[in-house]
Amino acid sequence: VRHKVVRNAVWIFTDQTAFVRADGIEVPEQHDIPRVWIANLGIRRVQVVDPYDLAACDKAIKEELSANEPSVIISRRPCALLKYVKHPGPIEAKPEKCVGCKACMKLGCPAISVMGGKVQIDNTLCTGCGLCRQLCRKGALGE
Repeated sequence: VRHKVVRNAVWIFTDQTAFVRADGIEVPEQHDIPRVWIANLGIRRVQVVDPYDLAACDKAIKEELSANEPSVIISRRPCALLKYVKHPGPIEAKPEKCVGCKACMKLGCPAISVMGGKVQIDNTLCTGCGLCRQLCRKGALGE
C-alpha cells in the first residue's frame, strides 16, 4: 500500500475565545487547545483571521492552499451570544439599488430574503454583522 503525502492540507479552526452553550451558560476561554495540537504536529504555517472579514478569509485560504506544507487558519471572533458582545443593529436594505443578483443569499442568513426580485432584511433576525454588505457590489445593503 502506497500512501500519498499531503503537502498542502489546511485545517480551519473556530476560536470564539468564549462561547455560550444552548442552555445559556457561558464557557470560558478554550483557545489554547488548537495551539497545543498545532505545535504537536509540527505545523509552522498559522494564520488568524476575523470570520467577519470576508476578503481576509478568502486571501488566507488561497495563500494556505497554495503553500507546499500543511497549515492552519484560526477563525477568531467572540461568540455573538455573549452578553458583552455588542451588535451594531440591523442592516438597512435599499431595494432601489438591488439588481437581483442574489450574491447576498449565498450566506444563508435567515434575515435576508428576496421579494419581487429585490433584497429584503428582516430586522428581527439581523444582528448587523455586515457580511451581506461585503458581498453586495451595488450598495443595496447599507447601515
